[in-house]
Amino acid sequence: MDEDIRNLCRQLRLPEIYQSYHTIAEDFTNPEEFLVRILNAEIQSREASRRERAINLAGFPAYKRFEDIKKDLLPSDGREYLERIQSLDFVIENRNLIFIGNSGTGKTHLAIAAGVSACENGYSVLFRTAAGLINGLKEAKNELRLSKLEKKFRKIDLVYGILLF
Repeated sequence: MDEDIRNLCRQLRLPEIYQSYHTIAEDFTNPEEFLVRILNAEIQSREASRRERAINLAGFPAYKRFEDIKKDLLPSDGREYLERIQSLDFVIENRNLIFIGNSGTGKTHLAIAAGVSACENGYSVLFRTAAGLINGLKEAKNELRLSKLEKKFRKIDLVYGILLF
């Protein structure tokens, strides 16, 4: 029976169900409750994989989170807008966000943290240096694939172009 379950889970692409059904089944006598619990485990596993994949595809140079920001070290305008950046309202409203400031003031940390949060909330993100974005556009133009690149950008919810000095 275990072999049948393994094969069925493989065919249906339900790896988490196969991994956890023994452990979860021990807690249940009702098949419906068991099924709901095991399907929820699969959904949670897929969501975690999707978030991890989105973060990897975004191309962040490091992994930063809002929780790691030392708010007292941010400039006053950074502290002022932190909550709005964390809410991701600018993504929902399709607005641009520009971070300007001296080196070491938390611009990149805020940008990466916002991007990671966006990935975790189901948005697609692309994080590149401004030079990387420009080079990509030039290459696409030279290879006559600008329209293809434009289509790709239209599907992305949040694009970062970081200008490094």
